[in-house]
Amino acid sequence: MRFFRSERVASLIREKLSWLIAEEVEVPGVLITLTEVQVDKKLDRAVVKVSAMPSDKAAETLKELGKRAPRLQFELMR
Repeated sequence: MRFFRSERVASLIREKLSWLIAEEVEVPGVLITLTEVQVDKKLDRAVVKVSAMPSDKAAETLKELGKRAPRLQFELMR
């Protein structure tokens, strides 16, 4: 059985979070891309996968995203 609501929610999270990352997260010389958003069927948890180009700055990018995670979560809930 497919859960279309979770797919719609994942799509909305991807759209909004992509915009938030582009506006609020700056890692010089890095392109951050959301590759996948998975939402469970209860809609209470989402897993977001990202990629960073160039890949040698992936650790720095993940560190920056980790610092900004609470703010990004807050903005998603608004």
